[in-house]
Amino acid sequence: IFFSIAVFFSQPCRMAPTGLVGASNPMSYVSVSIPNGPVEEQLLIQRSGDRRWLWTTAAVAAAMFLAGFVGAVGFTPTSTATAQAFLSTPSPVSTANSGAAFRAPQLTGPTGHTVARATLSEVEQQLMQHEVVKTVINEGSQVLASSQVQTAIATVQSHPKDIVIIGAVLVVAAVLWVSRRTIFWKLAQRRGYPEDVDTVINKYCVEQKWMSKGNSSAKFGVVSPLWNRKGRLAIKVSRDLDSWERETSIYKKLWGGGGPFVSLYDAEPNFDGRGANMLIQDYGEMDLLDYINENGPLSMRDIRRFGRRALKTLKKLHGMGLVWCDCKPENFVLVNGTLKAIDLETVSRVGEDIPGYTAETAPPELAEWEKPPRATEALAARKSYDMWSLGMLLLHMYLGVSYWKSNSAQTIVRAMRADGFEIDLSDVDDPLLRNLLKSLLHNNPNRRPNAALAGAHPFFLVP
Repeated sequence: IFFSIAVFFSQPCRMAPTGLVGASNPMSYVSVSIPNGPVEEQLLIQRSGDRRWLWTTAAVAAAMFLAGFVGAVGFTPTSTATAQAFLSTPSPVSTANSGAAFRAPQLTGPTGHTVARATLSEVEQQLMQHEVVKTVINEGSQVLASSQVQTAIATVQSHPKDIVIIGAVLVVAAVLWVSRRTIFWKLAQRRGYPEDVDTVINKYCVEQKWMSKGNSSAKFGVVSPLWNRKGRLAIKVSRDLDSWERETSIYKKLWGGGGPFVSLYDAEPNFDGRGANMLIQDYGEMDLLDYINENGPLSMRDIRRFGRRALKTLKKLHGMGLVWCDCKPENFVLVNGTLKAIDLETVSRVGEDIPGYTAETAPPELAEWEKPPRATEALAARKSYDMWSLGMLLLHMYLGVSYWKSNSAQTIVRAMRADGFEIDLSDVDDPLLRNLLKSLLHNNPNRRPNAALAGAHPFFLVP
């Protein structure tokens, strides 16, 4: 029963209800439009795999039933009649002869009690070598085997109601499994769907169509589970399969996220049949960049609060031997007022080639790396890379704008290549913050503090 319920709630709703689907081929892709939704908002919903899941579930359920039934019947204690039949079986050897062959030597102890000289193992060896014992064991095992078969048949005949109940439970579980999509749809309608949504993807209704944001190649939207009308989640759609696989693998290493990261609830490649890959994550009200643009230069309290959260993210990754390589305001979102990290597709192991970079938060060694003849080589990921990005993040929050303003990536790289390049901190009035930024934004990566040392800086010790 529990297995059937778990399968019912875990399998993705790859098909819309039968009344909305026009094709009957289970291996095809069908275009489904939700009633009252605009015609142009149609989505290809994959229908392949449902039949395979059905047979797999039925086979596993049948195997579990048979294993439980055989186990329950096979280990049933023998009846009194069977025991009496075993005890009344005549022995081919007389009792007198059988006892004389393995009588253990004895002696009288100081208290007058009889003490056996032979140990238990010696007596056991003598017994097992005796023909009488061998005969009794063989005959007894045969009687027990035949009695267990008879007991199993009698049990089935005497418990017809139990068999009917078990069969009914299996039938109900199969009906629930087959009709799971319709049940989810009915639950959705009772919670106000689908009047205010356009499409349904698996177990989620799309409330805001995904769209591009910033320089990211991925698109973001808003969905909500069918079983929870108010539970808003973010959907990230990307057609870069390598990037999607890299990000999902990082979330697996982080046990699904949580803590300083957004939680990952679902992930499915090629969910629309057109090469789009999906991630379902925590929904953030806004990212840190929008928060800075809306509020201007942040207060020192907010800078410390958000800086501590960013440091917690880096400590977690660095402790696992990973480097983020993309610590920037756009990759932090506010989830119920708490800052959490997103977009982990650029996370790499220490020493591996970085998959990409953002010039505004990249360290000056990036400019050195792009100089010939190293322009064709790869830049290895180092933890000091993230510490420079953290300094640029803190400076961005303090200034209210990016240090590089709206300069292009090429302009930023050329500026960092210039002789005597240093980040200008003359506009930073707070002495503690300026001291911290000087260490984080040091041109020599070996002089930058690690995440633990940066977290112990006096700037973060102030309430």
